[in-house]
Amino acid sequence: MSGGTTMYTLKPIISLPSETNQSKTMYRMKNIHGEHREPDDHASHESKIVSGITEQVIKFLKDPLPEVAILEARQEKILAQLAQLKEQVSSLCNVLKESSQTKPTVVSGSEETIRVYIAVNANSTRPPYSLVALQKIWTQADLRITTHVHSTVVDAVPELPISRKRSISNIIINTALIWKNVPELELVLSPVRGHPLLGEVNLLRYLSRLITIYNYENIDCPGEIDAILDLCHRLPYENSSKEKQAILFEFSKKLGKDKWFLGFTDTSIADVAVWSTIKQINFGKLPLNLTEWFARCDKVFLST
Repeated sequence: MSGGTTMYTLKPIISLPSETNQSKTMYRMKNIHGEHREPDDHASHESKIVSGITEQVIKFLKDPLPEVAILEARQEKILAQLAQLKEQVSSLCNVLKESSQTKPTVVSGSEETIRVYIAVNANSTRPPYSLVALQKIWTQADLRITTHVHSTVVDAVPELPISRKRSISNIIINTALIWKNVPELELVLSPVRGHPLLGEVNLLRYLSRLITIYNYENIDCPGEIDAILDLCHRLPYENSSKEKQAILFEFSKKLGKDKWFLGFTDTSIADVAVWSTIKQINFGKLPLNLTEWFARCDKVFLST
């Protein structure tokens, strides 16, 4: 074929109007392909707000509040205290475990050998002054005392005049004195077995019976000493001053004109118990013979 063929013309199936009427019911949209325009003032204001908030957040993250710094310092202090407490508890656990496994070895005669470990929980408002006294008068025993503070204690604890000297003796009593918020003194012999012995007088009874040469039951009047120890245990728990004065009068009667209780030529655990109890309660005025006796006890038990 030499050229194109002309097709015939078809009649339109649908005739459309040359102009279309635009509906007024819909809103007119901007042409997205149209010319780009600058953002209006509202968009610019929002952008500034977002930028300002971002700057504040960045500044807050870089510079923490003073309250946060204080909390961090308190946390560091508490963590340090917990670490120290953990170290003390670990040390005491080792002492108590050794105590539960070690029994006192006693050899008859003057070669008596004893080595024990005990723990004493005491309230700081009622210091066990008897331990200080025993260090002075039990010259044939080495009473080694270390002090610790339990986490239940928030106030300052008393500074007892504890001797750090080590004597050459076969009788060694290692004592961990723990200041703790307890209603009454506790003597802990084993951390895993039994219950603690309660009361300072029972601590004195235990220590006395532990050592043959200082056992008050080997003398002629153990019942009299037990009676004095029982009065010492009662005295702090009497409610009225009248009842307390009655017990002081009983002490005065038992002392009489003697230098020491029970007419002994030297101090005994009866003197130690009464002296420690009166020193804890701190009576304003004592009977005359007790006043003189108390001064002698201070001189003997607290001498350096």
